[in-house]
Amino acid sequence: MNAVIVTRYRDSRYWAVWRGGELLAVTVYKKGAEAVAALARKLEESHEAEPRLVQAA
Repeated sequence: MNAVIVTRYRDSRYWAVWRGGELLAVTVYKKGAEAVAALARKLEESHEAEPRLVQAA
């Protein structure tokens, strides 16, 4: 599971959302970045919870 974090984007007034070191989004408001991060976490959790089909060799 990759951590989803919110930080300042470079030396600007913008906010960045990162997942495992990869930039997902840049937003104007921190509240928007937190909403994007929450959605990314929720999608990651639901993806991990899905049963996976294993094909026989």
